[in-house]
Amino acid sequence: MLMTENSMELDEQTKCADLLTMCAGRVYWLAMALMDNKEVAERLTQQWFDVLVNFNRTFDVWLARWACKMAIKACADKKRSELVADRRNANVWINAIHVLKLDKRDSLHDLSLECVQRSVRLLPVLPRFMFVMHVLERYPVQEAASMLKLDSDTCDAALAYALVAMTKHIESSEGTSWSKSHSAA
Repeated sequence: MLMTENSMELDEQTKCADLLTMCAGRVYWLAMALMDNKEVAERLTQQWFDVLVNFNRTFDVWLARWACKMAIKACADKKRSELVADRRNANVWINAIHVLKLDKRDSLHDLSLECVQRSVRLLPVLPRFMFVMHVLERYPVQEAASMLKLDSDTCDAALAYALVAMTKHIESSEGTSWSKSHSAA
C-alpha cells in the first residue's frame, strides 16, 4: 500500500490529536483526584489545554509532562492552606499507619481508574498529593516535597500513610469513607 503525502500528514495529525486528547484527559484526572471538585478540575484542564494548543509547536512527551506539572502546582497553590494545615510531623503519619490494619492480600487485578481516583480523593490532602505525585507521576519524594514547599520527612511519612490507606480502602468490601474515621489526628 502506497502512502501518499496527504495520508502521512493525516496520520501525523491524528497522532497529535490523540496525544492532545490523552494529555487533556490526564490533566483532568489529576486535577479531579487532587482537588475533588469537578468545576475546578474542568477549569484547570481547559487552562492547561489552551496553553498546550497555543504553543504552536510540535506536541511531545515533554510538553505533556510540563502541563501535568503545572496542573499539579496549580492544585497545590489552591490547596495551600489545607496542605499546611494537614502538615503533621512524620511520626504522626507513621503512627496513623498502625491504625489501618490490612486484613487480606487479595489481587488487585480488577482495579479500575475510577476506583483509584475515588480512593485517592478520600485521602487527607497531603497524603493525596504525595500519592499522586510520587506513585502516579513518578516524582522523587524530595522533588514533590520541594514543589509542595514542605519537608521531605513529613512528605515521605504522608506517602507511606497514603499507600497503606489506599490499599485498605481498595481492599475494603464496602469502599466507604474510611478516611474520616481513620485519618491521622
